[in-house]
Amino acid sequence: MKKIIAILHNDKAYVEKLMEYMKNQDSFFYDILAFSEAELFLAYENENAVTLLLCNEAYKGKFSVKTEKILYLTDAPAEEDDQIFMYQSAKQIIEQIGKKSNEARMYKKAEENKKKQIVGIFSPYEGCFRSIMPELMAACYGKEKNVLLLSMNPFYDGMLFTAEEDWYGISELIYYSKQGKGIFAQKLGSCMRRREGIDLIAGCEHYTDLFEMTEKECRLLMEVLLEDEEHDVIVLDFGCGTCLMEEALLGCDVVYKLAYPNSSYERRDNQLERQLLQSIPKEKAEYIRTVSMPEAEIEGEELQIKSLLLSPLGEFTRRFISQDV
Repeated sequence: MKKIIAILHNDKAYVEKLMEYMKNQDSFFYDILAFSEAELFLAYENENAVTLLLCNEAYKGKFSVKTEKILYLTDAPAEEDDQIFMYQSAKQIIEQIGKKSNEARMYKKAEENKKKQIVGIFSPYEGCFRSIMPELMAACYGKEKNVLLLSMNPFYDGMLFTAEEDWYGISELIYYSKQGKGIFAQKLGSCMRRREGIDLIAGCEHYTDLFEMTEKECRLLMEVLLEDEEHDVIVLDFGCGTCLMEEALLGCDVVYKLAYPNSSYERRDNQLERQLLQSIPKEKAEYIRTVSMPEAEIEGEELQIKSLLLSPLGEFTRRFISQDV
């Protein structure tokens, strides 16, 4: 459960702006609440545990609270140990909160989670690399980081990682997503298998299972993945595109679109790109990066992750993902 910071100040516009800034910080390890009236805060605190109160100095000594720690917002730049100058930048206020409340974990958590990436990869083509590339990417990241590979490709079976038969990770994931966030977050780990040093969610009992996941459930999936604390990198394999890809793309830090030297697929590529640009925000569209794939032939005996990592394709994969690490 996240800790709670409450902001109490009679300047309603100020507390709302400060709260909004804090909420928009990536992986900020606190829930933020704002109050412009002391009575409302006291009523809330009577029923809920508040970790830290960031309070207008004018309220000092006016009432008693159960909060673990209180820091007072002051309009005087000369600060005491329990004071924070309210007219400095919001970023500096957050830094002051961490130092003066002895909440070093606020920094550590934020810095750790900034390193985490959610990486999407898809291909409008039907080449053999469509499933191999996400596996190679996950394996390359997995050399130094804790990685989860989650496939939304209905025909993906995790063949390079020798996934056992009768294991339908995606189907189970979709089932649990319909039980609400609490159950879903709790059961996510049961859908994973550890393979070659990475966690893998793969397999689909039937391709129509993917159509059972609604946009709401896809948003829930992305929300839980964003809160995941076990993995440094999450690779989402969209295959050649699913009906939920546009929704899931919104949670990705970078998305790779594979492009092959084959002119017969150019029209499909252009159509998919137009559809994506129409349905996702412009700033997110800029995160989609086209990767021109090399002409490479994969022999049957090379279809093992260890040998592929040593191949020219493995070197190519390491090279282009290193640009975003």
